[in-house]
Amino acid sequence: MVYLAPVFLIIISYLAGELFCKIFCDNTKNLVEKCLIGTLFVLISWGLYVTIMRGFTDSFSSIAWSYSVFLLALFTAALLFSWKNIKKNLEVKNVSSLWPVVICLSIILVQFLAIALVKPNTVYDYTLETVNTTLATDNLFDYHPGMGILVEYAVSERGKLVTLPLFYAYLSKIFGGHPARIVYMMIPMWGILLNFMVYGLWADGLLEDDKEKGSKKILFLVGLGLLNLGGLFVNESVFYYIMEKGFTGKSICYNMIIPYIIYLAHNIVVKKRYKDIIYLLMAVGSTVAITDIQTGLVPALICLAV
Repeated sequence: MVYLAPVFLIIISYLAGELFCKIFCDNTKNLVEKCLIGTLFVLISWGLYVTIMRGFTDSFSSIAWSYSVFLLALFTAALLFSWKNIKKNLEVKNVSSLWPVVICLSIILVQFLAIALVKPNTVYDYTLETVNTTLATDNLFDYHPGMGILVEYAVSERGKLVTLPLFYAYLSKIFGGHPARIVYMMIPMWGILLNFMVYGLWADGLLEDDKEKGSKKILFLVGLGLLNLGGLFVNESVFYYIMEKGFTGKSICYNMIIPYIIYLAHNIVVKKRYKDIIYLLMAVGSTVAITDIQTGLVPALICLAV
């Protein structure tokens, strides 16, 4: 079951994005962008839910199962109100050649294999310890594992409320298996899929009027995959984070959220798609739920620069 976690995250994110676009009457988004919008929604909703529920209960099980009810309600609502759009988005389009697709999938699988075989960099990281402690005690943590002080003080001193490890604990509780498999394997694989999605949108924008858009887009994504693999040998690069620290909030921020913010900003400024301001604000807000305030301010500064 643990190996289904990335599939679950992609499906629930797509349905959340589908419902979100339905509410705002936005018919300009494709399946990939709906997945990204839904991912932002899931990250924000989890962060807000945990923060609010800390004032009512310390039981992690209560929070996990009640959030599952929320996701089930979201799943049901998406099927009820957006079934026609879902069916349309999932239709198989005519593909002139399968070779480019096979090549792109192969490079993704090589990255998955590298993540499964390479030991992750866990220096100064307490993600797995937080997950294990949460599951073992069935309580929301009171002490920051990296500082040994109360969470309230950790928030004031570092501007950090660690809700992302709690999300991994939630996935571990739902899917079973050892938490290390979720944290060090499934989440980085999910991050790679998100990375390819957002840069696929970049390719669509860059090659919008190109007659050979399909083959060039695949070539662009293959190049992205090779750069990611190169990150195994270049410490502290963006590509290094996605391959060896893909479970961290900083990796998700750098490899998915910031590129998506740049894409949205381009749509707003150049293509005058002002509804994208909503998704831009969601993207900026989601960084607070997954990383410290200092890193989370980077997307906000990018928006101000634009």
